[in-house]
Amino acid sequence: MRILITGERGVGKTTLADRVFEKLIAKPVGFRTIPLYENYRKVGYFLQDLQTGEKRLFAHRDFTDAERFAEFGLHKRVFEEFGISILTNASLKSGWILLDEIGVMEMGCAPFVEALGNLWRLPRNQFWVVQKRSPFLETLAKMGLPYMRFEVTVFNRVELAHEILKEIRNSEGSADSYDWSLS
Repeated sequence: MRILITGERGVGKTTLADRVFEKLIAKPVGFRTIPLYENYRKVGYFLQDLQTGEKRLFAHRDFTDAERFAEFGLHKRVFEEFGISILTNASLKSGWILLDEIGVMEMGCAPFVEALGNLWRLPRNQFWVVQKRSPFLETLAKMGLPYMRFEVTVFNRVELAHEILKEIRNSEGSADSYDWSLS
């Protein structure tokens, strides 16, 4: 089962993913993109391995030795090395894969984008959070693989967690490994 959620920035995509995975007893593998704030200002982004907890800074306003992406310096090698390693390890593990989130910055790293496509093709339970403005949405649609797409809004984000959990329950046919209480 492939689930993709998208939505505008700050709408609650990560919160929704957290809510869904709170109910799934198994811990997902994959990655999370974590913003770095200094004095209430977003100054960079980390890529964090969900399995090990390790994180690496891939973008920062103060990176001067890196390719520029908008106001950030971007170290693509973090995606090429660390990111691809996370995706490879996730492909070898059982259980759910969570990628939260895929945006625009990483699209300039062709090896990472290729690794994302390879992972998407695997017949695995996958939950991807993709920014609404990411060109990768079109890439996934062109692959022609079945998936469920949900758009998160401020109006549906609470009910959407329930809807996604219901879809997972229906597709798996077993409630044994989940906490289905929707509190």
